Amino acid sequence: MAETADECAAALRELGLADIQLNSNQTVVYLCIGTDRATGDCFGLLIGRKLQKAGMAAVYGNLDEPVHAKNIEIYLQEISVEHKNPFIVAIDACLGSADKVGKILIKRGPIAPGLALGTKIKPVGDISITGVVNVFGAYAEVNPWEILASTRLSLVMRMAKATAAGINICVPYV
Repeated sequence: MAETADECAAALRELGLADIQLNSNQTVVYLCIGTDRATGDCFGLLIGRKLQKAGMAAVYGNLDEPVHAKNIEIYLQEISVEHKNPFIVAIDACLGSADKVGKILIKRGPIAPGLALGTKIKPVGDISITGVVNVFGAYAEVNPWEILASTRLSLVMRMAKATAAGINICVPYV
């Protein structure tokens, strides 16, 4: 788990992301998932915007062109056409336990976008980065969408800034 840019960079280095970017025949693709219609769910989109502004190539999903449940399959098809043998870093928000809120989870393997909302989207990603933006299940009567919609934007922005900076520290971009 990470909270700072340096911790994010260290976790990504440990997973070999910089080596894949520099020394393989794979293109590293950042799939930044979410919607701008709920503050908690814009974590991935904010990162996508920051990576694009920093000059990172192969970034899909930002505030202007979000990748979400209704269009993710279209983007995955586009990625498979545009990039031979892509290495996908999937980035999304999630809900979790109170002690994990504000933490950034970075691991090898896919994420299941929309899981908290009950959407059936196939898992995606070779590396997954998830930001725990709020508590899940604290109030059984509250819909997860309402939790995401009432998440503090300042927390999501702080987490997105640290994550994007960590990626930029770890991965030299061209």
